[in-house]
Amino acid sequence: MKNQLLGSMFKNYIIYFIVASSFSFSLTSCNGVGGDVSVEPVKGIYLCPMNCEGSKSDKPGSCPVCKMLLVKEIEVLEMLSGKKHSDKSVFNLDAVWVDQNNEKHQLADYRGKLYLTTMIFTNCDYACPNLLSDLQNIEDELTDKAKTNIGYLLITMDPDNDTPEKLNKYAKNFDLDESKWSFLNGDKDATYQYSKLLGIGYKKFENGMYGHSNILSLLNESGEIIYQIEGIHVDNSELISIINSL
Repeated sequence: MKNQLLGSMFKNYIIYFIVASSFSFSLTSCNGVGGDVSVEPVKGIYLCPMNCEGSKSDKPGSCPVCKMLLVKEIEVLEMLSGKKHSDKSVFNLDAVWVDQNNEKHQLADYRGKLYLTTMIFTNCDYACPNLLSDLQNIEDELTDKAKTNIGYLLITMDPDNDTPEKLNKYAKNFDLDESKWSFLNGDKDATYQYSKLLGIGYKKFENGMYGHSNILSLLNESGEIIYQIEGIHVDNSELISIINSL
């Protein structure tokens, strides 16, 4: 009787061991570990932070246009979505800014002239230098009268890195007239508020680079946006005509 009981218990143990082992094997197989079943990783879509045409890829790499490292497409689309400029004056912002000559200003100090404005960062190798080139080309096409009534206001989106000293060197690299061109560094809150007023989206990605909208805004004497143009090396003839007529 005792031997029969031991035999029955041993038989039940063997059955339990087989069932448990099979269950364990099925779990590891479903996770692609130790079995023949494997899960294909979902492929991401990558895009240039500057949203350059033809940069979309199914794997990380560099943009074929501007050579910036590609980032996840969803991050770029989130950065650029739903951005509209405000009808309020930028001069209403009461933050204190420091220019490339280490002098402090409030935006209201610039009241009384037309201004072309955008946002840049000095470590940008493609979009920002081209935006500055576009601004210089616009300046070259203005009448002598218009040139005396317009200034250029550039806000860094990377205030931690773009010190007044770096901004000064950056301005000199482009041989800009400091009486007309102002590069401003503000704290992060002021920088974000300015971007919201202009409708500019920007974002710092994991690789340390910034993606941003490429928008030039024309401010009237009261600091209100009266015209915008988006893109690099786009047709700016209408903008030039507006400035010359004011």
